Amino acid sequence: MGKGNVFGVRFERLIILSFAIIFWFFGFLLLRAGQLSGGEFVSYLALVSAVGFVLVFLNDVQEISIVGNVVKLREVRIEAEAVVSDLKELRLIVFRGLLQESLKFGGGLATISPIDYRSERFVSVCEDIKRMGLVEVLSGEILKHLKVVLYGQCAALKNYQVGINGWCGFDDFDLSGLVPKMDAEKVVSSLDVMPRVDKNEFEVKEEIKMGISYYNKLMHIYWLCMAGSERGR
Repeated sequence: MGKGNVFGVRFERLIILSFAIIFWFFGFLLLRAGQLSGGEFVSYLALVSAVGFVLVFLNDVQEISIVGNVVKLREVRIEAEAVVSDLKELRLIVFRGLLQESLKFGGGLATISPIDYRSERFVSVCEDIKRMGLVEVLSGEILKHLKVVLYGQCAALKNYQVGINGWCGFDDFDLSGLVPKMDAEKVVSSLDVMPRVDKNEFEVKEEIKMGISYYNKLMHIYWLCMAGSERGR
């Protein structure tokens, strides 16, 4: 291959890489806007990267001779395996970032609610991690962030007199001592619920039930991660 052809191939690959970066950035904007979930974002990155890889090596496959065909395909396969390995590592990096991002409080005026709204984002990310089969690999990171989110959710429920067994200061907060699951209907029926300025009594009760639902989901994630940690040993 002459110098001109080599330059042309490199230029084409540079253009393809530039478009891939643009599409990655576009995917990140969709994620920030809430149009993509964490799992969908990871799948989007994988698809863009895979398509870019095929386009980059398309000329290599087309220009090989029949005699050298097998050799070239093996080289491309090796490159493909390396890309797949990089994509798997990229998934982990993205999910670690999403877990960290889920700890941030949202904007707007703060209200005394039985729901720590970080719970919703955290549960969503963990469901995507579970769907990707990465709970065992990321169990350490999940548990580290889970303590923060679950403590906040328990604190939110305590504001509405919901009893939390094992409640204490954050440093001594032991997730293994918490009730694995609460019966929302039973708990709410035992509470003397008062209306708020922005919600009537029924709406407050429904909100408390939702808070308990998030508590139950977070505890399910805890025990799922503990099982994954045991298998990983």
